[in-house]
Amino acid sequence: MTKILAPAGDIYSFFAAVAAGADAVYCGLKNFSARMEAKNFSMDELSRLNALARSHNVELHVAFNSLVKQTEIEKSARVIAKLAKYVRPHALILQDPGLVDVARQCGFKGDIHLSTLANCSFPMGLEAARKAGFSSVVLPRELTIDEIKMMASDAPSDIDLEIFIHGALCYAVSGRCYWSSWFGGRSGLRGRCVQPCRRIYKQKKGAGANSSERYFSCLDFSADVLVKVLKDIPQVTTWKIEGRKKSPHYVFYTVKAYKMLRDHGHDPQKKKIALSFLEYAMGRPATHYNLLSQRPQNPLKKDMETGSGLFAGRVKLGDNSYLVTREALLKDDLLRIGYEDDSFHSVQRVNRSVPKKGTFVLKGSKGGKFRKGTPVFIVDRREKDVWELIKGLENEFEKFSSPDIRPQNVVMTRPFDSGADMQGKKNFRSGTQEKLSPVGGGNAGAISLSQKERKYNALSIDLTLFGFGQESRVKSKKKPGHAFALWLSSASVKRCSPSKIKDIWWFLPPVIWPENQNDLLKTIGDVISAGARNFVLNMLWQIPLFEYLHNIQKGCGKSMGAGKEYQLSQFNLWAGPFCNIANSCSIDFLKQTGFSGAFVSPEPGGMDILSLPSMVDFPLGVLVEGNWPLAISRIASEDIELDRPFKSPKGEDAWVTKKEHDFWVYPNWILDLSANKEKLEQAGYELFLKIEETVPKNLNMKKRQGMWNWELGLL
Repeated sequence: MTKILAPAGDIYSFFAAVAAGADAVYCGLKNFSARMEAKNFSMDELSRLNALARSHNVELHVAFNSLVKQTEIEKSARVIAKLAKYVRPHALILQDPGLVDVARQCGFKGDIHLSTLANCSFPMGLEAARKAGFSSVVLPRELTIDEIKMMASDAPSDIDLEIFIHGALCYAVSGRCYWSSWFGGRSGLRGRCVQPCRRIYKQKKGAGANSSERYFSCLDFSADVLVKVLKDIPQVTTWKIEGRKKSPHYVFYTVKAYKMLRDHGHDPQKKKIALSFLEYAMGRPATHYNLLSQRPQNPLKKDMETGSGLFAGRVKLGDNSYLVTREALLKDDLLRIGYEDDSFHSVQRVNRSVPKKGTFVLKGSKGGKFRKGTPVFIVDRREKDVWELIKGLENEFEKFSSPDIRPQNVVMTRPFDSGADMQGKKNFRSGTQEKLSPVGGGNAGAISLSQKERKYNALSIDLTLFGFGQESRVKSKKKPGHAFALWLSSASVKRCSPSKIKDIWWFLPPVIWPENQNDLLKTIGDVISAGARNFVLNMLWQIPLFEYLHNIQKGCGKSMGAGKEYQLSQFNLWAGPFCNIANSCSIDFLKQTGFSGAFVSPEPGGMDILSLPSMVDFPLGVLVEGNWPLAISRIASEDIELDRPFKSPKGEDAWVTKKEHDFWVYPNWILDLSANKEKLEQAGYELFLKIEETVPKNLNMKKRQGMWNWELGLL
């Protein structure tokens, strides 16, 4: 039977999930979680909660799905070792495949699931996830039912699929949002997103009028009655409900609803009750999003409120601010007045019951007077019957004793091993072997080039990546130490001179949808036949595309040109900057997988980026200058004009542009670490990337220090 996986951001939401009959509950620790704004749990609480859950035949899944910096590897290993010994959850949810080996070395024996933040979005990627050690993959929320079926039909027999069926939607594709980090150093990949997509932005339209809207704020997603179709896909073993920042009320009623739809979806009366539960769960208005490919629903609606909670009405002004409520209010309901970016934003508890269309007087806000028409949302409700169930479980919980949790010493054999397989690393340009010397101190066995060898290693390459439509800028004659790159697409290959294809570094897209996989395979085969050997893969799961072409060519002797047989090792395959590589364990994973080199993520701080080459024996590259997106999305608001600037509440300009199948959002300033290039060379970086995207003619790029988190560090 399909499992219903419920969220829990605090202990009462956990009790609510168990009380409602969830099959599994996922929650996070106080650190290393993709929802750091939730209260989350201590190790002691998780140990006792797992004991409670097991007594009710409920699984515990722990989300450890954060981007991990190099300085956090040892700490993350100790935390996982504690989880393995004292909590023993059923599953661990990871974003970083490099941590699979860490988890196993730390004694974790449960299942390991791949987070949706890792963006495994196309069928052939599932095989790579299986090889990486994952037993289940959480699919992106953007997929249609037909695409989910495509993923399922190609899934390895020992891989389960997990899909979201209800909850909040992010504007960006998971793992492809840097907006919060760009605008304030709080990374969505590390669970600290401040939700800049929910804010009001201004755009001057072509007609000259100004428009201020929440262009990127999505309604919620709800599969509701469509789960009956998903239930018939055997590889989909888990239905996941989003909401680790939501109330126990929300958790209880969404679980109740989907349990009813799963078990009694054929019963019209039960179906009606289930839908009423979803309406009562106090989420935003919901859409089916892309589930029905023939009737997609854009969740970006300017005429609907997208604040979290059940919309209860708007502020009216008189002697006091008040609300004429569209919903009955119960004593102890929690109201949220306005959005978080409103200066007067406030959360207030209801002190008496109020009937529908009744009047409730609002308390004043420390942020100033409420504005007329401000939306008010019910964000929590405490019905007596539900809270009696929760309190009963709380009493059970108190009976489970706390374990004697002690610090765990962890001995890692990889990537900080004795160096038996690290006798030398191959220079990706010349093929020569470089002698490596161990670093003393706390990182025994780590590898570093000497200062003299680094100077010799200044045989580095400056690589310029041109955007779509700029293929003519690739020069036949280039300066020594320079190379050119293009985004790989059938259109870019057609526009590119055939004589240049073999020398170009081809960047694969950072998102691949199931319906586009075969077209991309064909395009890769075409450029390989034309002599291309240099590829930058912007998803860790893209290696199987090359393995597939090799196997087809080997089997039939005619794919990839003239019957010649090519080995995977003959290609120069680099992990791109969108792979979010930030630690030596990730790089060790790349090395074991068959990559030739890796670009590190440009998101971490300068000290993190500079320290990484000394930890590994692997060629590394870094983005030093160019256009880097705020976000990549599958959707755009019908009300925003593409390739025209819009302005943030703090006056930052940005624009949305369409690239093949997706919409990219760019700020009007570039990332620029070029002043630190010498430091990066001395640290051991060999490949220096510059990205030159096409900028709209009506947009002025701002001259500002675009160092991102280089000096701030990454929270």
